[in-house]
Amino acid sequence: MSKKILSVVLALCLVSTIFAALPLTAVAIDTEIDWGPKAGDFTYIVTDDGVTLVKYFGSEPSLNIPSTLLGHKVTAIASYAFKDCTTLTDVTFGNNITKIGSFAFIDCTNLTSVKFGENVDVIGFFAFSGCTSLTSVTISNSVTDIGDFAFQNCYSLISIKIPSNVTTIGNSAFYNCESLTSVIIPNSVTGIGYKAFNNCPNLTIYCYSGSYAERYAIKNEIPYVVLPDPTPILDDVDGDGVVTIADVTAIQKHLAQIVNFDEAKLLLADADGNGKVEISDVSEIQKFLASLPANGNIGQPIA
Repeated sequence: MSKKILSVVLALCLVSTIFAALPLTAVAIDTEIDWGPKAGDFTYIVTDDGVTLVKYFGSEPSLNIPSTLLGHKVTAIASYAFKDCTTLTDVTFGNNITKIGSFAFIDCTNLTSVKFGENVDVIGFFAFSGCTSLTSVTISNSVTDIGDFAFQNCYSLISIKIPSNVTTIGNSAFYNCESLTSVIIPNSVTGIGYKAFNNCPNLTIYCYSGSYAERYAIKNEIPYVVLPDPTPILDDVDGDGVVTIADVTAIQKHLAQIVNFDEAKLLLADADGNGKVEISDVSEIQKFLASLPANGNIGQPIA
C-alpha cells in the first residue's frame, strides 16, 4: 500500500472516530446533516432520546409531523430539516417532540400556520425565520425558551401569546414582524433579548403590572396595556386558565426532578390538599380529567 493511500485511510479512520464520539443529539440539533436512512418522506437518525427527523422530502401542503416513526418516539426536528419547503402551508407537531432545531423551517415562505405539540420546550434560533406568510402560531405551554431570531422576518404574523412557562425571549426573536399588533407576555418572562421586537411598528405589548415585560415596554418606548392579574386555579400549574393533561405532565416532570416548582406552583399542584406534591396529586387530577370522583376543588379558583 502506497504512503498516499495509507494516509487517506488513516484520515478516514480519524473522521469516523470523531463522529462516533460526537453525541448524535448534538449533531442533529445544531448542525445541518445530509445522512441517515429514509422512512416515508423523511430521513432520520436514532439517538439516545428517540428519533430525530433530519430532512423532509415531501410536497404535502398540510403536514402532521408524527409522534412515532418505526416504533421509536420522534423527539426532535434537526436543523434545516424543512428549509425552503415552499409547498408547506401548515404544520402540526406530534406530542413527543421536545426540540425544534435551529433554522428548521427557515424560508418556508408559504407556511401560514404552526401548532406545537404538548412537550416542545426549545424553539431553536432562526427556527421560523423568513416564514413570510406565517399568520398563526400556537405555542404550547411546555415551551421555556424562544431562541434568537426564531420568528425574525415573519412579516404576516399578527399576534402571539407567549406561554406561561417561557422565561426567555431571544435576541431579535420577533425582529421585523411588521404586521405584529399584539403580544401577550406572562410574568414568567424574566429576559427579553436585544432587538427582540424591533421593527414592529404596530406592536402593543399586553403584560402584568410590575412585570419584566412592563419594564421592557417602558424602556423601549413600546405601547403597552396592563392586564388584570389572573386568578390562580387549583392544579392549573401551567397558568393557561384550565386544568388539562399538560398540567399532569408538568407535575410529573417536577416529581421526576426534571423541573423545579416554586412555592406558588407547589400550592397549585397540591390536588389532594395534604400540603405536599406527590404522585397521589397526579392520580387525583387524572380522575378529574376522566370525570371520575375527585377533589371537588380541582379546576376552581383559589381564594
